[in-house]
Amino acid sequence: MKFIFCVNQLLSLFLLFLSVQEGEIKSQTKYHGPVDDHFYVLSEPFPSDPFYIQVDGVLHSGQAFSRIFPTMVTSVQCSVELVVDKSVMAAQAGHEATAYFIVENFGPDATFDLFATDEEKFVSHWIPKK
Repeated sequence: MKFIFCVNQLLSLFLLFLSVQEGEIKSQTKYHGPVDDHFYVLSEPFPSDPFYIQVDGVLHSGQAFSRIFPTMVTSVQCSVELVVDKSVMAAQAGHEATAYFIVENFGPDATFDLFATDEEKFVSHWIPKK
């Protein structure tokens, strides 16, 4: 499973904790990869009960960083599938390309926030539509 974080001013991240309301840690994952505005942390399967996310790391200022996200998370199974035959997968500089995805939710009603990442900085704008 992947986690996606949007954390500003973070120089490095080294630990990710998943804990339930009673404080019991259900998962602890070490991380040594790159940190950007959006990045992925591979984790073990999510707990079936609602859980909190805590990340520990270091800020650009050199200070230790620990954040517990205040909202409990409930994992939801979903799939995201690229519709290859309808998508344009290449574009010349200055031109648009459109990709179509099917997002299926296999769990309870949920709202999904979609975004795109681009390490090469080719994407100039992103406009998800239903």
